[in-house]
Amino acid sequence: QTCALPILFSLEDLSASQEAIKPSFSENNGSDLYIGPEEISKNLNHPVNDFTNTLSIAELEYLNEKLSKIYEEGLLQIGIVLVSTTDKLPIFDYSMTVAKSWALGSPENNNGLLILMAMNDSQIYILTGLDIEDKLTDERVSKIINEDMTPHFRNKSYVTGLSVGIDSLVESMKGYQ
Repeated sequence: QTCALPILFSLEDLSASQEAIKPSFSENNGSDLYIGPEEISKNLNHPVNDFTNTLSIAELEYLNEKLSKIYEEGLLQIGIVLVSTTDKLPIFDYSMTVAKSWALGSPENNNGLLILMAMNDSQIYILTGLDIEDKLTDERVSKIINEDMTPHFRNKSYVTGLSVGIDSLVESMKGYQ
């Protein structure tokens, strides 16, 4: 089972001060560019994969380091993917395709978790591995998205929203050890 919670948040022009060079599948690097989940799946090289140029290099490094430490603790293996849009594909289906090919979590402990954000669609979806869904219930994940993450997203503080959300997910898991 997965935890799937679409959340709407206000998105306008992304900060022009972010000059980081990141993966691009188009010469124009347009923010409305659709990249299919199969193509995304072939290009997942880090815990955090931003295909929208939303996060700066420093923000990517910070989140990647944070997720690596969580993984080393053996608690969760979290992956984050930011895309512009899922186009006509429901975000659940898009997320499932990415999660299945990425195979987050260990085979012994199905403790993978995918956070997928479709920036132009104003949606976020969190999928949990089978072995953690009893700890990170739909209700708990919904509360984390609505109370911890979305307020920061509304202020365009994406790295803060993701960081706070990750902290809440980890704390929820630690409460069950």
